[in-house]
Amino acid sequence: MSHDTAGIARNSCPLCGELTRVPGNQFFNGGITKFFQCSACNGRIRVAASTRITATFGGLLGVAPGLYALCRLPSWMDRIGWHPRPKTWEEFLLHGATLGTLFAGYALAAAVLWGLTIRLEPATL
Repeated sequence: MSHDTAGIARNSCPLCGELTRVPGNQFFNGGITKFFQCSACNGRIRVAASTRITATFGGLLGVAPGLYALCRLPSWMDRIGWHPRPKTWEEFLLHGATLGTLFAGYALAAAVLWGLTIRLEPATL
């Protein structure tokens, strides 16, 4: 890849065309800061709104397996004789695994769609 085609990558700076690192706080829709600096030219850039929206939508789709498990949890627990509220460590682990599925599903789906649709744009005041 020559320097002429360096600006084609999705995670390249729209100002100088060099590849740049996107800070982790930009991953979330709210983000701590709206803008960040390019690691090559120190210009102010931001993640495009379309990328943030797509990642949020993907995260909501990723919650679906966890919601299914959360809805099925009472019937599973009734079938094996456990109570809806965790009273033993096994029940507590089952509840924790269900909630972990919710968070992991959101994070994984959001990260996949973020990586597929990332686009940077110059920051405007």
